[in-house]
Amino acid sequence: QARGGRAAADEAAADAAFAEAGQAFLRLARPDVSRKVQASFPGAMPGGTVALKVVKALKPFGVTRKNVVYGHSICSDEINGDGGHVSTLLTRWYGTSFFLGGIGGAPYVGKTGFGAFAAHVPDAGHVVLLFGPHIGFSPSGEPGKFLRTGQDAPSTSC
Repeated sequence: QARGGRAAADEAAADAAFAEAGQAFLRLARPDVSRKVQASFPGAMPGGTVALKVVKALKPFGVTRKNVVYGHSICSDEINGDGGHVSTLLTRWYGTSFFLGGIGGAPYVGKTGFGAFAAHVPDAGHVVLLFGPHIGFSPSGEPGKFLRTGQDAPSTSC
C-alpha cells in the first residue's frame, strides 16, 4: 500500500510540475501564434504536456526519478533552456541531465561520450534520452525567428 501511495504522490507531483510550464514554443499564450505553429507542425504540444506524457508513458516500465540517467541531444541554442521547454522540464524532473548533442540535435559525443553516459546509469536503472531539432517562432508567428530575453526584435533561431 505504501508503494502505491508513493506512486500516486509521484504522479501528482508530475501533474503539478508540468501543469505550470505553460506553452513551450513561446513565453506567451497567444492563440494566433498557436494556430500558426499547428499549421506548420500539426500536433505540436506545449513542453509541459510532452514532459507529462513522457513521465506517464514510462511509468509502466518501472522508470522513476530515482532510477534514471536522463540525457538530451538538442540544439545548444539558449532558448532551449527556457522554463517551459521539454528538455528543461525533464532535467528538472529527473534532477540532472547529460548533454549529448548540439546544433540540429544530433548526438556528437561519440563512442567515448556514450560510454560515459552509460556509466552513469543507476544499478538496475534506466536511460531516458530526448533528442531532436527545434524551431523558434516569433511573437507574430514567423518560423525561424525568436524574441529572446533582452532583445528588442526577433533574431534567427533554428
